[in-house]
Amino acid sequence: METDASVNCVQWAPWEYGNLILAAGSADGKIHILSRDQNDQWVHKSFVGHDGGINGLSWGPSTEPCLLLAENNDIMNPAVNEKALALVAKRFVTGGMDGKIKIWQEKTENSLEFSETQLQGGQAVEGDNWIRDVAWSNNIGSANDLIAAVDENKRLRVFVCENNQNKQWVLQDEKLFKFPVWKCSWSPVGYMLAISCGNNETKVFRQDKKSLTWEQVSEIAEDGQMKEQDEPHN
Repeated sequence: METDASVNCVQWAPWEYGNLILAAGSADGKIHILSRDQNDQWVHKSFVGHDGGINGLSWGPSTEPCLLLAENNDIMNPAVNEKALALVAKRFVTGGMDGKIKIWQEKTENSLEFSETQLQGGQAVEGDNWIRDVAWSNNIGSANDLIAAVDENKRLRVFVCENNQNKQWVLQDEKLFKFPVWKCSWSPVGYMLAISCGNNETKVFRQDKKSLTWEQVSEIAEDGQMKEQDEPHN
């Protein structure tokens, strides 16, 4: 695959979908989907996703949330297990230089054609609003799907899908910092979230189960040393 602009982000789709599937975002705002077909050939499709470059891309999990809950693992009820293990439509999230965060979901199985939903919410900001990175959390032990996004305007935002059937995404939490936020990454099971900032520091957050807000639990300086807690600016 060759593009007319630099490739800014790339990620493999979950292995559960069977075929090798790769998504990439480029500086001209295009999303590229590559899939290995049954003839061992790569199929390439691309489409414009953002007005400006794409800085972040993250695939969503292949299953619905709460796969490990007891009601989804009744070994005496095959129908329940079959429903819990069923694959959801392929989906991924992107963030661009146009300041937009978009979810893309495959229209029909294996079509590699995607419909678009835009996430909105958070304080109004002035100036450069580039989205620097997005990350879709693993939902194997979570009650809801979660997406984190960080941007040039020193923000971390966490979005939650409150209704899995109607796919109603809302802003769950927002944190403001003193420096631009460059990258975000979830822990493998989604209970903790790490971000890296323009001052070469890394901050780690964990959700408070009562308030459902994301609270900072540690901070690591450029030299690898732990720092005292620095409360976000709300």
